[in-house]
Amino acid sequence: MQTPEYMLYRSLDDKDICTSLLEKIGIQNIINSKNNGLVSNLLEYYIRYDNNMIVPLIENLIKVEFSLMKRDYLKLANFYYHSNYSLAKSIFMNNILSKVNFNSEFILSSKDIDYMIENRMFHLLEKLENIYITSNLKMNRVIPQNLKLVDMSQNIRDSILLKIESMIPNQKYFLDKNFGMKNFRTIIDGGSVIHNRGGVIRNTSIDDLISITSMCDIPVVVIHERHKKTLKTIEQIFVQNKINYYFTPTHFNDDVFILWFFLKNTGSLIVSNDKYRDHIFNLITKGKNTNSQFNHILSQQTLQFNCIKRWIQDKPNYSNCIQKIDDMLYIPHILGNFITVGLF
Repeated sequence: MQTPEYMLYRSLDDKDICTSLLEKIGIQNIINSKNNGLVSNLLEYYIRYDNNMIVPLIENLIKVEFSLMKRDYLKLANFYYHSNYSLAKSIFMNNILSKVNFNSEFILSSKDIDYMIENRMFHLLEKLENIYITSNLKMNRVIPQNLKLVDMSQNIRDSILLKIESMIPNQKYFLDKNFGMKNFRTIIDGGSVIHNRGGVIRNTSIDDLISITSMCDIPVVVIHERHKKTLKTIEQIFVQNKINYYFTPTHFNDDVFILWFFLKNTGSLIVSNDKYRDHIFNLITKGKNTNSQFNHILSQQTLQFNCIKRWIQDKPNYSNCIQKIDDMLYIPHILGNFITVGLF
């Protein structure tokens, strides 16, 4: 049996059928039901056929403490965008942007971005500057000039760092005292480097680590202390070569400390072939989501390397996020490069 929600959805293009269905179901019954699908279809009906009823609907929903779905707030923002931009902006900022969690996936998806582009909601798109999110529209793509490299906001940095430090409470004082005032530009994942040749430690592993470190700007090597047993001269060699280093303690995963150094040194890079996905899962707040804003930044700032070729990936020149240059908005595309929209 077809549900009222489905019947309304299938009938939205036919005003007469839709009106008849609404009369049978009862508009107040839909509101009182707090059924997201039914309310969404009711709002769509009013947007298409009876604009005057939108405000009473919203007021009624507020009375029953009902929150619209994201797509409905977008529809409302679009409805008012060209006639009452201030209201459209308020709807967008208060009901969508305000709900973003910096440790989880951004609340808008590629589908939402495409909806905003198709409906020319460009000045609301501008509010998403520096957000890592892509479009999937079939539009011309360009490689723009003068894009900037965007670092994470202080809110994101503080939020993630707080979670990291809660995982290493007994080490925080030592780290702050000995490394907190340093300004490292490169955080080297020592374990990743010494295992780079086939996943095992070899006679060349220390030489590889010294070589990779010498190629980096103001580096610190973070490596688990268990490697002092396998590579017995490693600490001595660090000292001889004047290399900054930190041995992570037993019973801790060294990746957590790599993230600590990364977060404490604004604009730093990580040299590693590990993408730290396991730890991102622990840091986010909405399930195992690897598409968080923090993950995008971490991926951008992590450089891969190859010990055999003595190669480190080039530093990024710009961030693959929404950016504004003069009166143009550049939106990254899912297939690469950017699409552009004008704000004038």
